[in-house]
Amino acid sequence: MHTPGRGAARVSRGLTLAGSCLLLSAAAHATAGGGAPGLEPALMGAVLLSVVCVAAADRRRSFAGILGVVAVSQPVLHVLLSLTHEPAATAAVVPDRSMVLAHVVAGLAVAALLAGAEAAVWALAGLSSTLLLTLARRLVGGLPAVPTSIPPRPAHAPARRPYGVVQCHAVTRRGPPVVAVT
Repeated sequence: MHTPGRGAARVSRGLTLAGSCLLLSAAAHATAGGGAPGLEPALMGAVLLSVVCVAAADRRRSFAGILGVVAVSQPVLHVLLSLTHEPAATAAVVPDRSMVLAHVVAGLAVAALLAGAEAAVWALAGLSSTLLLTLARRLVGGLPAVPTSIPPRPAHAPARRPYGVVQCHAVTRRGPPVVAVT
């Protein structure tokens, strides 16, 4: 079965998490009064986050796992997005309540959306592998799924007991007990 934890699917899942964290963090940052981020800090954040998220995409992530990545990325991205070449913008490094609330809401939203998408991707991967295996078996012509190592027994050959098996008791009569008449 091809799993979404390998290859191009892993990279695309990781980049989706990284891009979602970065875009929603930048949107929350700008909405709460932090201003538009500079290009260099946004690119540095994107590269760092992409490496971490692709590495974290090796297996299926739950809502709590995705929320953990998002929760750690929000303060880091806040600091990176606050770094610009303008000296007046350095005051935005220390967030106020509205900035923190915007980052929390963005983090919960992206974690909920990506957890649902993660479940859907893994369910579709399982379903597609099941459907592909079923179609492949039909195309091949009904070959057995698992090859047997024991050759089939001819119809005229008597059944043999395996070596070492001894029959200790045999029931010769079945039914109610016979009453002895004296």
